[in-house]
Amino acid sequence: MSTKANFIYEEGFEGFEETNEPQSIFGKFTGYNAYLIIENNYIDFFKLDGEYLVIKTKNNNKIPKHFKLWGDAVIEFEWDEDGLEIVLKGGHHITKKVIKNDYPNVT
Repeated sequence: MSTKANFIYEEGFEGFEETNEPQSIFGKFTGYNAYLIIENNYIDFFKLDGEYLVIKTKNNNKIPKHFKLWGDAVIEFEWDEDGLEIVLKGGHHITKKVIKNDYPNVT
């Protein structure tokens, strides 16, 4: 993998864009896929709720305590003994918000 830039790199959290995974629409570049990784000790819970992946975090002041990601932006997510890894679609408006640390609120 070839990382373009970290948009968050704090204890328990890492987020970066992957330059080997560009996205395009009709041949026009829209953005790179982004990865958001949250270690298990910083996850209170996560669940699928309709079309959304809802995440509640703990022990941090780096990202919101409770946010949701629209499923259309999520390419895949995986949870294991290390934590939660979410792959977000490059160029998607939700991905752009997460990169800017403007996480969609839970309503």
